Amino acid sequence: MTIRILPAVGDPDAAHSLGGLLGQLPGAEPSAPVGDSTLLLDTLASLAAASLEELPEVVLVHERIGPAPALELIREIALRFPAVGVVLVTADAGPALYSAAMDAGARGIAGIPLAYDELAARVQGAAQWATGVRRHLGAAATRSPPGPAASWSRSRAPRAGSAPP
Repeated sequence: MTIRILPAVGDPDAAHSLGGLLGQLPGAEPSAPVGDSTLLLDTLASLAAASLEELPEVVLVHERIGPAPALELIREIALRFPAVGVVLVTADAGPALYSAAMDAGARGIAGIPLAYDELAARVQGAAQWATGVRRHLGAAATRSPPGPAASWSRSRAPRAGSAPP
């Protein structure tokens, strides 16, 4: 499975380091990093306008992205693009930030300094989650809603032990 990854990193040195590790992950297809939160949201919006399938499976948000704070950005991505798994890249991988990131909609946290095994596990987990969501959304889009007769007959059907209307 190919995993498309879009890193959002404002710091060029961090972007270079992250890009190097992403290039080593098996099945990873990293995009060029975007440098700020506005550009990230615009990029995701343009990809989503084309098709849900155009969105990356994983977005990596560096803790020092701006102008929007990282947790607000994660919340915005989770709300606007629910089929994208978000991983926060941060030096503070403590329980308080972990909880806040999960509440915002992140699928995981990768600690700085980045370690190959940890990054691979977080990216893989977020990608699997995104694939499941996309499968669910695709199945929902292909099902047709019940017609008025089906809705009416279910709501008017007698319940066990009750008299017919």
